[in-house]
Amino acid sequence: MLVLRRDPRLHPALRAAHPALLCDRIETIIAQTGQTGFHFVDEAAPPALMRDLALEILRRRLTVTWWTNIRFEKSFTADLCRLLKASGCIAVSGGLEVASDRLLERMKKGVTVAQVARVAHHFTEAGIMVHAYLMYGFPTQTAQETIDSLEMVRQLFENGVVQSGFWHRFAMTAHSPVGLDPATRCPSPPSTRTRTATPWPPCSSTINNTPGNWKPRPPSDSGWWTCCRCCKSGSSR
Repeated sequence: MLVLRRDPRLHPALRAAHPALLCDRIETIIAQTGQTGFHFVDEAAPPALMRDLALEILRRRLTVTWWTNIRFEKSFTADLCRLLKASGCIAVSGGLEVASDRLLERMKKGVTVAQVARVAHHFTEAGIMVHAYLMYGFPTQTAQETIDSLEMVRQLFENGVVQSGFWHRFAMTAHSPVGLDPATRCPSPPSTRTRTATPWPPCSSTINNTPGNWKPRPPSDSGWWTCCRCCKSGSSR
């Protein structure tokens, strides 16, 4: 287990930031233990640091496997994911939390459902497993939003965009945005009118058919999500 970024709260022996220093420690651990699998500990590993680490691993010709936690940032392009895979990255885990753009905005998560799908697709296409952290019971989340989120996550799994996930019940912490300002973050919930999930449509489009183009439908429509089952890709319409 190695820490990716310097944190003044950590013991000096656990701090690390520069890719060269990380690789020095990797080589030391391999020499001492023979272990070549590494979990890089970070709440959200920066894409730029992961890129530099991958390049340093390749430059030193190290044979390792590694994984870490990420945020599904736009910077994780298809090319970057292929580079990470070449350096030994086998898995990433990130917080989709709730598959609802309204709630993601409430959380100030900095991502959308479509962006998560696009980035997860890049990792999957590169051969890197994607694990999603999920939650239910966030303040103002309605029963229908929970059902809609379940359906979105089901489709991500069915299309192989996400390979692993775990649902947690929401627990408020004192220093989280919602804990610091519950009145602003937890207004009255939206209308709880019932929406019925739309069946999977047949493949009828050859454009905009990547998971990154999946989009929530307008509230006036009968469902939130469309996806093409027969070609295993998304289709916005």
